[in-house]
Amino acid sequence: PTVTPSTRVFHRRNGKNNKPWFDGRSCAQGCAGFSTVAVLFLSLIGYLMDTQPLYFRGIQPKDGIEGVTYRVRTVDQVLPATVCAYRTAFAYFVTILLCWAYLNYTNESKQRAVFRAAAGGG
Repeated sequence: PTVTPSTRVFHRRNGKNNKPWFDGRSCAQGCAGFSTVAVLFLSLIGYLMDTQPLYFRGIQPKDGIEGVTYRVRTVDQVLPATVCAYRTAFAYFVTILLCWAYLNYTNESKQRAVFRAAAGGG
């Protein structure tokens, strides 16, 4: 019997079982991990743009900001790039929450199946 390369790549040998090595749980775990890094990075970049915009080339303070301090004090003085960084960090945070909800849902489903099998319910 011949096995096509795509089947060989998609499945791995685990004893007698062929289990897929890429499923919804692993995808959710990977997305949650990368999203966590993105939230931390974008929050740091947003904070730095908010407090020290002179360190970023090409980001100019808005016209009309008076004073020598660059710490943004009001909503009107927030730089557009800073708002974009915080909004994107929030979008990644929502992705983390969705991944967490999916992982909890699949974990509870798996536990219910184990309890049902242990009780003899099949």
